[in-house]
Amino acid sequence: MNHPAAPLLPPPGPSTTIDRVEMYLEAVGRWSAETGAKLLDLDAVLSTLPTSSQQDHTLAFVVWQAADKRISEAVGTQSAFPEKRLEPLRGPLLASDQSLLAANLDEALQIVSALIDSTQGAINTHEGTLAANAEIVANLAAAAPFVKSLSMSVALHSQLVERARTLDATSDPSALGQLSTQAASLRADLEAADRERSKLLADLPQDAAKVAALRLLEAEAKAVAEKSIQKVANQPKLGIVSVDALGPAPDPPALIDIPWPAQRALLHERATKLVRAEASLQHVITTHSAMLAERNELRQVVDAFRAKAMAGRIGELPQVSAAYDTARLLLWSAPTDLVAARKAVSTYQTTVSSHMSSNATVSRARPASEVPQ
Repeated sequence: MNHPAAPLLPPPGPSTTIDRVEMYLEAVGRWSAETGAKLLDLDAVLSTLPTSSQQDHTLAFVVWQAADKRISEAVGTQSAFPEKRLEPLRGPLLASDQSLLAANLDEALQIVSALIDSTQGAINTHEGTLAANAEIVANLAAAAPFVKSLSMSVALHSQLVERARTLDATSDPSALGQLSTQAASLRADLEAADRERSKLLADLPQDAAKVAALRLLEAEAKAVAEKSIQKVANQPKLGIVSVDALGPAPDPPALIDIPWPAQRALLHERATKLVRAEASLQHVITTHSAMLAERNELRQVVDAFRAKAMAGRIGELPQVSAAYDTARLLLWSAPTDLVAARKAVSTYQTTVSSHMSSNATVSRARPASEVPQ
């Protein structure tokens, strides 16, 4: 935050009245007191700042002392003439060695304000650097146990720790920012890896139960495939996974001395095998079950249309009967050619519907007395 702007000297001329001078001297006196307190506050933290910032603060203090002395002179001047009271403030301000500090009070106050803002900026930067350093150290410290337990990122962690050790408050902000990002990223990656490891290791005891469930799926897949092959022709070539071929699960004690990347590969490979085996067995079951279900559904359609045809007294018509015999022969023999059966059932449905429609048309055209009772 910038230091508050100092009040400006009233311009010489008739508009500058005694009342205006009094108001100005009160305002500039208040500014001087607040500035002196601010300089003392800054002085308490100067020892940790770079030399250039300490020099800025020293110069600000020297100029402020000279300005405060002039302000006191103006306040103590007793005169009925406004300009007379402001005379000490319009002249140059000199250091103890008579070197020029400022052309007048306005310039002196501007110099002090600018130097205070510069020093405060340096303090803010320094405090930000300290906070960044502390965050880097905290992230690297938090990452250390995971580096050890996971046996990963060992070299990177050591490198970042060494870089953090050599950095201080005067380090390049960009280098500090880069190190901060790397330390935070390393910690996040290691924590994520530890969570993943914990989950995979926690799932490992469930391996036996998963294998048992897969064995049941394997038996179901073999049974439904065998039935489907007997009942339906032109089967797709679907292999049935052997659960025995999956092999045993990784042994937890044997994983202890293996770095996490290698552990992860083993655990993921096992988890992937189980997931893929389940998906494959489910696919076999679903595919063969769908073919058997379609065969049954087509048979039900044939039965339904046979009943409809008989009820409409068209079931024994040559064309209808022939379509029925074709569909029945395909569906009530094994293995059934589903492609041919679909076509035969569709033909039978069309034939029955066509003759039923024709009969309905004839019935509507005949006189009521001729309609069979």
